[in-house]
Amino acid sequence: GGGSTRKAILLWIFGDETAAVKFVYNGDIRYDQRVDMMVRLIEEDGAFKVQGRCRFRRPNNKEEEGKDGFKWYDGYLEQMTAEKSCTVRDTETGRMYDQLSQEMINPVVNEGIGAYKKGVFCRFKFGEEWHTGSIVDVYADECCSIQSLSGTIIHEQAPAKVLPAIPEGIGLFKPDGYCRVWEEGKWQGGLGRICHVFPDETSAVCLSGKQLPTYGVPLKDLNPVVDGLGVAGKVQAGDKCRVRVEGDWHDGEVQLVFGDETCSVNTVGAGGVGTALRYGIGADDIQVVREEENPSMPRDQPPNPKP
Repeated sequence: GGGSTRKAILLWIFGDETAAVKFVYNGDIRYDQRVDMMVRLIEEDGAFKVQGRCRFRRPNNKEEEGKDGFKWYDGYLEQMTAEKSCTVRDTETGRMYDQLSQEMINPVVNEGIGAYKKGVFCRFKFGEEWHTGSIVDVYADECCSIQSLSGTIIHEQAPAKVLPAIPEGIGLFKPDGYCRVWEEGKWQGGLGRICHVFPDETSAVCLSGKQLPTYGVPLKDLNPVVDGLGVAGKVQAGDKCRVRVEGDWHDGEVQLVFGDETCSVNTVGAGGVGTALRYGIGADDIQVVREEENPSMPRDQPPNPKP
């Protein structure tokens, strides 16, 4: 008869389709409660979890803006019936909204979805520009709330407009790894440091001599330093070696090994080549010198001359 609803625990059901219930609020037990006036409450339905945070549409809200043409607000899912009718508490006003359908609610997914996780550094598109920030929340429809570097929270960011950094990187391209950078038609001198790797196969790189990272650098324009891979599996950083420079062999020491199976070598100042760091040395132009090699070998030949 238009009375209020109250939360209760069902104790017994009787043959005349009435029940005894215990009210949650004050512990009162009442008999003769009609079963057809009861609705079973559930705690969870997929991403919808009671006491979980959400974004929701206020009913009868005529503000034409935001996601799907509606303004969305922060709330808590207070309860949910077996028929999927929800009660939401408005975080801003404290007001309760009853009988909301799940379509009006976008629950937070605490564990995130795929690479979209709370706290992850990201690039996001706002207007026409890409900005940097971090993911604050991920929702069931895969939209994110983002905090920009200036501290502003931007809600309802569609996944196509968010590039989350991949903490483990992609393949040989790993955050905090060093690399050579292809720029302006050539490999630049000095090393860059990879700050972040993104799912669209771009990166943020701190270039040699620059304080701030450069974003949007394609992974194909990076040649990462690798540990222990070696050049064709045989040259390691720190190896003493003979290296071929412009047809002549010289003494040197391997400095770094790169993902494209080349290495950088410090040549020793003998033979007119000067002490210099040379990049891009491939497997054919280097021979490792081991301590037990024959010392009487002529110095203008590689240790194992090719026939």
